[in-house]
Amino acid sequence: MKGDNNWQSISDLMSALMMIFLFISVAYMLQVQHEKSRITEVAETYSKFQRELHRDLKVEFEDDLKKWQASLEKDNTIRFYAPEVLFEQGSSDIKPVFKSILNDFFPRYTAILFSEKYKRDIDEIRIEGHTSSEWEAARTFEDRYLANLSLSQLRSFEVLKYCISNMDSDEKKECLLAIP
Repeated sequence: MKGDNNWQSISDLMSALMMIFLFISVAYMLQVQHEKSRITEVAETYSKFQRELHRDLKVEFEDDLKKWQASLEKDNTIRFYAPEVLFEQGSSDIKPVFKSILNDFFPRYTAILFSEKYKRDIDEIRIEGHTSSEWEAARTFEDRYLANLSLSQLRSFEVLKYCISNMDSDEKKECLLAIP
């Protein structure tokens, strides 16, 4: 008879442990569900932000993109496609025609990005410089790659330097340069 009492105590203890683990599982599931809801909300907010920014950029530049030979991509990248307008082959010097485009484009672009609607949410502005696959002086693929990489970076730097030097306020320059 004494043995029966021990089994009853052990089964009570096991039932209590099962209830504790059940409560822990339910609490964990609620936490995971809350985290999932929060992540979904962040994703939806980001998506809405991207769509609104795209719409505002499209409205602002719709009439100019064709004449600039540029496009507004879905990820809000603005691509300039006319290499003959941008740079001479193998050069990082900005052509006067492209300077004219930048003089029109960049102040309007930064006005949108630094507006109250967007300025707290912009993490980066990327300026990329691209090159052709040709490099006559290169003897190997590696030489061509490294020369094009260097030229690409120089072109990006020249565009950034030109745009910053033509900004109308130090406050905007500081905002642009403070983006992490």
